[in-house]
Amino acid sequence: MSFVDTLISAVQNLFEFLFGSFPELKKKQELHKISVRLKSMLPPMYRNDGFLLPAFASALYQFFQFLQPLRKNLYATIANPDKRIANRCREFVLETALTPEEKKLRLSLLYPDRLNELLKNTKNTAAVLAEQEKKFIQYIR
Repeated sequence: MSFVDTLISAVQNLFEFLFGSFPELKKKQELHKISVRLKSMLPPMYRNDGFLLPAFASALYQFFQFLQPLRKNLYATIANPDKRIANRCREFVLETALTPEEKKLRLSLLYPDRLNELLKNTKNTAAVLAEQEKKFIQYIR
């Protein structure tokens, strides 16, 4: 029975190799690459019969311990349970990536500036709102 299964598996692999655009083949190749990398690691983390060894769990625990300071920092900033603090930290991170022109455009879209613009042009509010909408679309892009 195992010979027949091996033969069927070999034929399937041949067809998958010939028609390599199948997503299943790509997935299988990636899994094979991962298993080869796990097998080659020292200390061994993976056995040939498909079982993970205790060294794998140890490595995961060490990785968890290594990331603890980062977790604490994220919890104090962008992952804070207080949404106001988290949003302010996210805004700060995004602002650091903006160019000076984008920062100026962002400041012009704040509520007080927009309100002042509307109050200056009370007769032509539709045009002012259209201009603000145009600025907002430009800022989003």
